[in-house]
Amino acid sequence: MKKLLIFLTAFSLFFPTFAHAEEGKTFDLEAGSAIIVNPNTDETLFEKNADEQLSPASLTKVMTLLIISEEMEKRHTKESELAKISTKAWKTDGSKMFLQVDKKVPVGELKKGLAIVSGNDAAVALAEHFFGSTDQFVEKMNERAKQLGMTNTHFVTVNGLSKGKDGDLSTARDLSILTRYYVKHFPQNMELHKTKSYTTLKKYAGGRDNITQQNRNPLLGSYKGVDGLKTGFVDGHYNLIATAKRGDIRLIAVTMKSPTDSARARAGYAILNYGFNQYQTINKGNKGDAIDTLNVYKAANAKQTNVVLGENATFVVNKKDINAIKVKDHMPKYLKGGVKKGEKIGERIVTVKDKTYTYDIVVTEDLKPTNIIYRLFDSIAIMFNKYVLGTF
Repeated sequence: MKKLLIFLTAFSLFFPTFAHAEEGKTFDLEAGSAIIVNPNTDETLFEKNADEQLSPASLTKVMTLLIISEEMEKRHTKESELAKISTKAWKTDGSKMFLQVDKKVPVGELKKGLAIVSGNDAAVALAEHFFGSTDQFVEKMNERAKQLGMTNTHFVTVNGLSKGKDGDLSTARDLSILTRYYVKHFPQNMELHKTKSYTTLKKYAGGRDNITQQNRNPLLGSYKGVDGLKTGFVDGHYNLIATAKRGDIRLIAVTMKSPTDSARARAGYAILNYGFNQYQTINKGNKGDAIDTLNVYKAANAKQTNVVLGENATFVVNKKDINAIKVKDHMPKYLKGGVKKGEKIGERIVTVKDKTYTYDIVVTEDLKPTNIIYRLFDSIAIMFNKYVLGTF
């Protein structure tokens, strides 16, 4: 019994309780600054001192990865292209791939080392390879920050190895903006960020053995749905960008200035739980569901036909907005021959406040055109219904 009590006490310390997602409620978070957003709806679900300028430390590397990914795409760079490791890259402190000076390393491997094990040396090597120097690369970083609307961010290094007010500075909000753009435009990079370890081959490290290191993300593999993204540490402050996806819901969380490594992990758990608890997947019809039976004119094989949903009408909504959901079907009052099976003839429109979701309504059979005589009679029938009966 005593062992059980000890276990439960330890468990509660690592996974603290938090408030459920109800508007106006908040919770204690072991971070000086934080934000969590839904990148698909641009909703900010929670924030705490989100505009306070702090040292991002290795969170800086998300910008580095964005620029490298953009340059590789623009230049059609193959991952096998070789980059020479400079003395500057080799001497870089902190977390590293342990690259040996003068070695030629594929840029794809450098990108992996940057994303998975936070290689400071990899960041320098990539910056020099693509822009000639780290100074020029930093200029590009600040240019991209302005373009993305990161109004409280200024970079001075390619890897976050700086301290104080004269070093790299950013905010939780700005880093969430950066991450939203990065994840949206380079989703393939998530395969790197969710990789649990990386091995620098001895031929690049210049040693006798390969060097294997673990991904430093404390939530990877321990929190359901986490697939990235980056950790950082400077001056006793632990930072985290966490990305997670459950079903149709993706969230991006940034926590900064946690006092310890374990506090950072707890903050990540708490803020993601808070976010996921706010959402619900709603279904307003499935593919093939009958919508209506419409009259058919000028067709050789049918006088009426069924129309159905052409896709699942499923979407994610904040629980507080469930009562605001409205559904309306827009489609013609009749159909004419010449329409093919599966062709879109209308839409199911779902609105949730200022958001709109549309789903196709389609026909279930080919409506073959009839001959000119029957088309003439049907034209008269259509006019009669429209101008005499007023049904169309």
